[in-house]
Amino acid sequence: MYNPINTYRIQFHKQFGFKEAEKLVDYFYKLGVSTVYSSPILEATPGSMHGYDGINPKNINPEIGTREELESLCDKLKHKQIGWLQDIVPNHLAFDTRNPWIADVLGKGRQSQYSGYFDIRWSAGEPLMVPLLDTDLDNAIKKGIIKMIFSRGRFFFNVYEQNYPVNPASYSKILQAEFPPVHFRLHELLADIPELTGNEEDLKSWKEYIKTLSYAASDPIISEHIILCLKNINKSEKFLHELLNEQFYQLCYWQSTHEKINYRRFFTVNELICLNIQDKKVFDAYHQTITKMVKANHFQGLRIDHVDGLYDPEEYLSRLRNVAGKETYIVVEKILEHGEVIPKNWPVQGTTGYCFLAMVNNLFTWKQSETLFTEFYKSISSEKAPVAQQIKANKEYILYQRMAGELENLFMDLKHTLESLNINTSHVDPYSIKKAIGTFLIEFPVYRFYGREMPLPPGEATTIAGIFDSIIQSQAETNEANILLKKLLLEETRTGNQEFKKRMLHFYRRMMQITGPLMAKGVEDTLMYSYNRFIGHNEVGDSLEVFGIGVSEWHEKMIERKAYHPLTMNTTSTHDTKRGEDVRARLNVITAIPEIWFKNVAIFQNMNCDIKTTFNPDLNSEYFIYSTLLGMYPMPGQPDEDVAERLQEYIPKALREAKIHTNWSNPEEKYEEKVSDFTVSLLDKSRPFWKAFTALHAKISDFGIINSISQLILKCTGPGLPDIYQGTELWDLSLVDPDNRRPVDYDNRERLLGEIDALKKDNTRRTGDVLWKQRYNGKIKLWLTQILLTYRRTKQDLFLHGDFIPLDISGTYKNNILAYSRKYKNNWLLVVVPLYLPLICKSDEKMIRKFDWLDTSVLLPPDAPEQWNDLTDEKNIVNTDRDINSECKSSIAVNKLFQCLPVAVMEGEKKGTGRKAGILLHISSLPAGYATGDMGPEAYSFARFLCRSGQKYWQVLPLNPTDEKNGFSPYGSTSAMAGNILFISPERLVEQKLLPADEIKNILFTGNEDKACFKEALELKDRLLSVTWNNYLKKGCQNHTIPFNQFCERESYWLDDYVMYVILKDLHKGLPWYKWRTEYKKRYPPALDTLRDDYAGSLSKVKWYQYLFSIQWKELRDYCRQLDIELIGDMPIYISHDSADVWTNPRIFSIDEEGTPVNVAGVPPDYFNDNGQLWGMPVFNWEAMKENGYAWWKKRIRRNLDLFDLIRLDHFRAFSAYWSVPAHHKTAREGEWEQGPGMDFFNALEDEFGTLPVVAEDLGDIDEPVHILRKEAGIPGMKVLQFAFGDNMPLAENIPHNFTHDTFVYTGTHDNNTTVGWYKKNTSAADRKRLSTYTGSRVRKDNVHMVLTRLAYASVSQTVIIPMQDVLGLGEEAMMNSPGRSEGNWTWRLKKGMTDQDISAYLRGMAKTYGRL
Repeated sequence: MYNPINTYRIQFHKQFGFKEAEKLVDYFYKLGVSTVYSSPILEATPGSMHGYDGINPKNINPEIGTREELESLCDKLKHKQIGWLQDIVPNHLAFDTRNPWIADVLGKGRQSQYSGYFDIRWSAGEPLMVPLLDTDLDNAIKKGIIKMIFSRGRFFFNVYEQNYPVNPASYSKILQAEFPPVHFRLHELLADIPELTGNEEDLKSWKEYIKTLSYAASDPIISEHIILCLKNINKSEKFLHELLNEQFYQLCYWQSTHEKINYRRFFTVNELICLNIQDKKVFDAYHQTITKMVKANHFQGLRIDHVDGLYDPEEYLSRLRNVAGKETYIVVEKILEHGEVIPKNWPVQGTTGYCFLAMVNNLFTWKQSETLFTEFYKSISSEKAPVAQQIKANKEYILYQRMAGELENLFMDLKHTLESLNINTSHVDPYSIKKAIGTFLIEFPVYRFYGREMPLPPGEATTIAGIFDSIIQSQAETNEANILLKKLLLEETRTGNQEFKKRMLHFYRRMMQITGPLMAKGVEDTLMYSYNRFIGHNEVGDSLEVFGIGVSEWHEKMIERKAYHPLTMNTTSTHDTKRGEDVRARLNVITAIPEIWFKNVAIFQNMNCDIKTTFNPDLNSEYFIYSTLLGMYPMPGQPDEDVAERLQEYIPKALREAKIHTNWSNPEEKYEEKVSDFTVSLLDKSRPFWKAFTALHAKISDFGIINSISQLILKCTGPGLPDIYQGTELWDLSLVDPDNRRPVDYDNRERLLGEIDALKKDNTRRTGDVLWKQRYNGKIKLWLTQILLTYRRTKQDLFLHGDFIPLDISGTYKNNILAYSRKYKNNWLLVVVPLYLPLICKSDEKMIRKFDWLDTSVLLPPDAPEQWNDLTDEKNIVNTDRDINSECKSSIAVNKLFQCLPVAVMEGEKKGTGRKAGILLHISSLPAGYATGDMGPEAYSFARFLCRSGQKYWQVLPLNPTDEKNGFSPYGSTSAMAGNILFISPERLVEQKLLPADEIKNILFTGNEDKACFKEALELKDRLLSVTWNNYLKKGCQNHTIPFNQFCERESYWLDDYVMYVILKDLHKGLPWYKWRTEYKKRYPPALDTLRDDYAGSLSKVKWYQYLFSIQWKELRDYCRQLDIELIGDMPIYISHDSADVWTNPRIFSIDEEGTPVNVAGVPPDYFNDNGQLWGMPVFNWEAMKENGYAWWKKRIRRNLDLFDLIRLDHFRAFSAYWSVPAHHKTAREGEWEQGPGMDFFNALEDEFGTLPVVAEDLGDIDEPVHILRKEAGIPGMKVLQFAFGDNMPLAENIPHNFTHDTFVYTGTHDNNTTVGWYKKNTSAADRKRLSTYTGSRVRKDNVHMVLTRLAYASVSQTVIIPMQDVLGLGEEAMMNSPGRSEGNWTWRLKKGMTDQDISAYLRGMAKTYGRL
């Protein structure tokens, strides 16, 4: 899953397109942005400033740039590791004739191929309403607003510069408007007009006719005739009426939709027509371009606008997830009422963050002042009803005055349903049924519910029943209808037939598509402008009924957020918010000083009596204006030249939305002008008001700044990911759009960032001190934003996986501090912010910053770090206070934390010894029912065992493909990059819905569970994996289409060659590549091109298998990470001669032109074998390697870093010098040492990757140059205790007293006997005596494994790894590999039940005793 880390919202439009954004990429990167969050970019109506009025979802909006410019921008962002989150609008398109889909519908009606694309009620004979006229139709004709024109072979009605296509059936009448026709060709044109019946032939005929007519019009005579026809039509009102009545649409007055409408619109916006996106054909057509951009990896995330408008949101989101793939980040724009959560079965990462906005806004509201605000507001407002009652009253007004057409449509839907099902409702008045539907919509408490079947889910049904019961109790006059509606929805659907359930579900969903718009228009767009008790909560996502939340509720919400949606968005400003984030932060200050605020309001009212008599705003509007001015007025001393203009634009809009004295339908412009003038007159600096206002403004501004930066810190450090709206990295004192969509001065922001960088380099001054003094210019917010976003970018796991730990506060001001920590592994973040400062602190600048918090302290968990570093001030290093008398064992005084600023973001690391322990167990050795261990349930069980046992590492052997020819040795692979498909778990495939459960019910392997049976496992897995491939081809697992394609693209650097190798090997009956036909052996391009074409399906199938391995390994690795377990992989230095790598890269190996090895790898005679070991793999051509910058090795390392947390470099000594044996020799005795690449190789890797997480296998015949190379490269080495007790024990490198801390110690390795087997078979009596003497204990065969384990744990080595066989004390029978033995290796397996609690307790005890926990 793509992790956006943080997002930065950009609003694209004609003046700010892709080219302009590309110039800012460096700025975004410097600011710390990780993901650009883009407004809609598909083609929209010309001049659109937002993109939500799309006209063609197949095209990029040409006003903001070309596809090439978009791709260039994406590429530049990728270069800076910045991703792209794209906003899409699947609910609606613009009702605009430049929209090709709607234009086709207007011209052809139901015969249009797009007629089903839009949510239109095609009643018999009724045309589609086009309610876009600013007057009625008669007046529009009289005024000449409607004119017929001819263009490109077609007739149109031209209205407001839009061309509405004319019905083909009208063409005959139009062409005969000038009679008689004067040209024979006109008779033909009249005779040839095709009739549209809906079939394809007719549509083709119509297209041909248009071409013909267009060509004919080039004849001057015919052209003149058409001009005369148009002239006659346009001068005749009657003729125009007649022609308009023949169309598939009806041009009408925009306010006619208050009573009637026959299409679904977005909210009450006539210009936006909704799509039937639930229709798969429509879904596919709309998402065509979006899907391409996702597949091309230009978009890594999608934001879904107005998900509540969709017919079936869950079905839509599931389809989207299928086409976007599981790696794509998806969030929905969803307004959650207080306490509401999104459905847990939606395949999304969360919402766009309005719920966070509401939570953080309420956190800074002092709850105790609610009663005071309510009582004061009652004294100035004419509306005395409770808020809940006002909400219902406003929803009722909107429903019956603005959405009566939608209500009528719902009623007719139900009426037709009941009639078609022969359900008798004659005993109930039809009007009462309609009223009952309306009452239900008004009483609905949230935006919508999501039931997808009838009967409704129990919880949903209970809530619906409660709504009806409440209605029935209060509205006796319509109770028959209310009871009927309740019975139909909740009772009859439990027993009715399927058709009845289907129809009632459709009706219910239709109601749910109305409840959201009704809530939005009634509350957000009406009451939030008229109910002004405290306008800081009159905000999208917030609630008028909630006035503040406590710290405990905040913490509960954050814990829930972390548990269910750790990647949901945290927003505080958007393109739709009614006030900027810093307006709300400032307004929250007055909740902590209510008496001062109310006193000032009274003063303001008295001071402005003289101008009120002239401009006459009511008390409610006046109070609203004072609140608005206090919140939005620029910081003290900052420019205010544009304030008057902004307010003059804002006030009329706010008054119209309130719908008290004026509204959008019937604007009282004189009243609006007077109130606007009153507002602007307040800015007169010569009036007494101005002095009083600026005094209050100055008093609260600093407190507002503290709220603002605290809000920013919580947004960036709490669960979820922070969203920065464009430009709000400086103070955001904007109002509702268009005010919040003004151009952003990025030049200024870049300049300020440069000044901040210079300030950071000045060691003589604290950055925070300087920026606080300049706080009013916003630079301090920009600085904090950069710090926090950059920190998140470097600490992704901390914020994605880290715990959220609420912290208690003690002391005098414990109610004025909020604190929590984030913890992941050893990394901690401590966050402390003040609350309600005006309650305890005077508004003096120095008092605010240097307030004495007395004994107030943050109480820390016992395992918290001892030392904390301030992210905002390198000089502020704070030590944890330990108090043995306190119940909490550690704390930090707030005074120590608030050194530079009265906020704290502190980074700490739990300083352990760095000593860790782990276990060596290969995947094949796990228990499983499929002939070998795999990545199934037992792998997860073993990970939990490691966690219980205090182990931090799980080491495995190489995971690459193995074959029978090499004895299934993981060190003799056919690819250095590919994964071993034997390890794919059938159970996991079933869980991932890639394999039907029935496929594995009866095929559990019944052979020897003690041994891995690779050949049988290969046959079994290949059969099962083939089933998954066939299912994929049959579109049974389409949610994997995009991630599979992305995997193939991402891994193409090795995958494409590997799959060709596999297929060619199969075509050549298993022969090694150097025995293939010449054109394939030598990789002739034409032959390989033909192979790709002829075997495309087979090649994709092999890729599919690798994809399955990849996703299962990634899931296992992620699971281990959650348990704080790291995976150590093993990387053999050499590759099998018969491998995809040697075939693909022959030049970098020691082979001749025909592919025959020249020199092969091995080791000289040693402890294991008198003849040495002849491995048979070609050695590297290091000179050729060096020439191309070790490219193959870099790819190999990169691939392994994708798989493991740490890599063991097998046979490290070969990088210093390697044993090279002429290929024709039978033993390794005849080899000689050749010089390896040395530090040149490791320097190249460091340049590419930085410090690599590797450990060197430096065992065997090691000379001083090897030690020097390892140390110079900074790589830890290995020690093996079984090698320690020979004759030279005191001087042995493997004896613990000679260890250094930068080593990994093992009791034995996969190439050794088990420790018990070693003791019994491979040691002499003298060796055993030395072992007992050294350990000071009586060592026996039954305890030797524990003795060596204790030695390893007690050693100074940073890391100890114990083979699982030694943990269990198993003998030689459990040996993994015997070098020199050709059969019987790699087969040992762990039995179920071996990892019991006693073993866990023993290992955990050892780890604790020796400081490795």
